[in-house]
Order: sequence, then C-alpha cells, then structure tokens
Amino acid sequence: MERLNLGRTIVLSNEAFGTPQVGAADVKQVLNICFNSHDPNLDHICKSVISEVERITETTLITEREVSVIWQSFYDDEILPYCPIKAETNVTVKDLEGVDYPVADYQLVNNGGIYRLVGDFPDGVKLTYTTTQVMITDTQKLAIARIAAEVFSNPTADMGMLVLKQARIFRFY
Repeated sequence: MERLNLGRTIVLSNEAFGTPQVGAADVKQVLNICFNSHDPNLDHICKSVISEVERITETTLITEREVSVIWQSFYDDEILPYCPIKAETNVTVKDLEGVDYPVADYQLVNNGGIYRLVGDFPDGVKLTYTTTQVMITDTQKLAIARIAAEVFSNPTADMGMLVLKQARIFRFY
C-alpha cells in the first residue's frame, strides 16, 4: 500500500536577492538593443522570470532565503524544496505544535546540499532551514534572458508557460 505525503505548504521569507544572475544587459543582447532607457523594466522582468523559475523548480536562484515547509502528514521520504541548504545552517524538524522531533525519529540525508527527509510523521512535520543560491549555467542564463525578452516584447505573454516550455533546461539536480 502506498502512503501519500499530504498538505504541503511552503513559506519563503528573509530573501536576500543580491546581484541577479541574469539582468538587463543579458536581455538587451537577446533583443539586440544598446540603449539604457528600458534597463529598470528589463531588470524587473528578469527578477520576475527568475522567481517563476524558482517557483516551478523549487530551487533557490537568489543569494539566500529562509524556507519553512509543512506537511500535514508525511511518510517515507522526499527531497526538501528550494535546496541547496546553506552549509552552516541547521535544519529544524518539529511537530505542528512547534516541539522538536527526536533525532531518532527521522533522517536527513545530505547529498551535496540537497537534503532528503526520511521518516514517518502521520500527525505532520515542519522543517525550517536557510537555502543558498544555485549557480546557473550559460544555457540556463540564456533561457531566462530569452523568456524575459519575450515578456518585454509581448507583455501579455504567459511567463509560467514560457518557463514550463523550457523546463528541461531548468533541471538543477
């Protein structure tokens, strides 16, 4: 019998954006323009596209953020969203009332900052941790710049669909 993990909620907070990995200059190359009058708008579009890629892939592309993930019930194992987890960060594992679970009740398996929670929590579990930025490849950078260029050229374009069409490019682990 298969058991399902139910009722997952993700809360993102304390986001540190730093310098975006894709910006106006990258989009201007795609659009083949050299003037600067659209730079603020292009930077805003790039941040929106990066946020959409993060939402769809559940990966952190900004400098860092705090993540809280809650499952109303959890069985077996699952990769934690928005990895990689910052090296010096502790992952807190609590019940839904805020009481720490004993370490013997679960495992956190670390594979290069990508964590997998293993355990059974029929009454729910809440994890909190800080993630750090995944560095994107040149291909991913170009894909984000092309999506931003499309949104700039066609403001009614569906950004989510544009990202989903490029989903194979945005596999981070």
